[in-house]
Amino acid sequence: MAGEGAAKAGNGTDDAPAPPRKPGRPKGSPKVAGSGRRKGVPSAMGREAREYLAKHSGYLDIICRVCAGKSVRMSGPTGKRTWFHPTWEDRRWALEIAVSKLLPTMAASELTGKDGDPLVPAVYNMPDKELARRVAVLLTQA
Repeated sequence: MAGEGAAKAGNGTDDAPAPPRKPGRPKGSPKVAGSGRRKGVPSAMGREAREYLAKHSGYLDIICRVCAGKSVRMSGPTGKRTWFHPTWEDRRWALEIAVSKLLPTMAASELTGKDGDPLVPAVYNMPDKELARRVAVLLTQA
């Protein structure tokens, strides 16, 4: 009998109720094709959070102060406010962030006029005598 009780408790055949099923997909099942955010599309919440921080926190001012080597009073993980004295590595890191936020990216871009025409019209190739004649006409009209 003692052996039966030990076997019964160990193999899970007792009359304990099964745990309720959790909502959602079963663990380990593959992702549904086409679900989720597309590759390369930034998170909308992240963009909104960055815009809010840029507008209300003054974080760029703090980064500029760190670039200049000035001490900044900050809160640590414990909530205690202490002075932060930037090192050269901190200043370089802050400068990289400030440059990326303040200066435009140097990505190549193509500027064209209407319907792909050149933005600035091409210089007309004309003989020197014709150019001199046109300049003379313009000077006499002035």
